[in-house]
Amino acid sequence: MSETTNTTSEKTLSAGRIIQKIGTSTDYIRARNIVEHKGVSVERRRPVAIQMAAVALRGKRPGEYMTLEEHSLNITSHLATLEDTMQTLRDMEEYGAKRKERLPYLKKIAEFNHDLKDMVDTNSNLRFNDVVTFIRTMNQQIHGRHDDSAFNTGLRETLEGMRHELAAEQIIGCIDSVQYRHATTAEDLHGGDFFVSANGSPFVPIDIKASYLTAERKREHARQNGFDDSHIIWPEVDGEDFNGGFHISSEAAAKKAPAMERAILHTIARQTRLKRSA
Repeated sequence: MSETTNTTSEKTLSAGRIIQKIGTSTDYIRARNIVEHKGVSVERRRPVAIQMAAVALRGKRPGEYMTLEEHSLNITSHLATLEDTMQTLRDMEEYGAKRKERLPYLKKIAEFNHDLKDMVDTNSNLRFNDVVTFIRTMNQQIHGRHDDSAFNTGLRETLEGMRHELAAEQIIGCIDSVQYRHATTAEDLHGGDFFVSANGSPFVPIDIKASYLTAERKREHARQNGFDDSHIIWPEVDGEDFNGGFHISSEAAAKKAPAMERAILHTIARQTRLKRSA
């Protein structure tokens, strides 16, 4: 019976289980002592100590194979600063901060996004709302109960974009003529989700968007600023295609592959012409 329970719990997200694991660990006690001796402000002691304990309990580096529990600890380690980082970026956008000024905060968001994408991609049973609930609950536990409506909105937008990237990868996997690789965190900061090639062409970036309207707005913004917009692609995936999760069916991916192939080949041809004329 206990073996079955452990197997089941390992396949589901549980904020309560992670909270208990951290709170009863010697790593958390040790971290609390460290932050107190280092003179960390009282309001920051709990978040920093939880972050330190989560990293210690995770025991692995991002990029290494992780169990769902280890992924959960890894995501928790980001939450000490994630909400503040998201708010800082919103404030910066309001007063028109330069990209160079925003870059350190954008990098933190990109690192969180990559780790979160790895978790949902390698645990295909996870449901969209369950992931939102887990992250919001952990964030409230770390920072105390507060109005997190802006955080919730940003989180849902992030996850929506993320599952469209995963769907795009499924679709590209159905296209024999196209090869692809994932963008690194640094490349992601410059608007590339994947790099694609066809028939031996150089790899070029594509930027996946979660809706037709989002893609159109991004294309218009690119044109207004004198940039090519052909790399901005909506994979023609709608919310219902996900059935509450983060992946689409293999049948849906195959059906959407011809349109994606046309968009990618157009992007490659356009980027090749631009490089030749530069």
